[in-house]
Amino acid sequence: MNGAISYLLVDGLLIVGVLFAACLIWDRIRLSSWKSRFDSRFPPLSTEEFLQRCGPGVNPATALRVRQIVAGQLGLPESQIYPEQEFHRDLDL
Repeated sequence: MNGAISYLLVDGLLIVGVLFAACLIWDRIRLSSWKSRFDSRFPPLSTEEFLQRCGPGVNPATALRVRQIVAGQLGLPESQIYPEQEFHRDLDL
């Protein structure tokens, strides 16, 4: 009886491990696809171009600081943060 329970436990752990690995692989594929679409949609933007795209009356120092914070929080390069981006549409947040 104990031997059968041991085999069931090992089989259960093996199934959980395989499912966990499959989830990790799926997540990596999904992230890679999102990153590829994001990179093609938002090529690097220089600081000068970023400030030109900001609306009139926007404080340049504040705009650049917000850009830096957003990039840091999202783990993206600052050069790929645009003033016209929307979190829910463009960044999938």
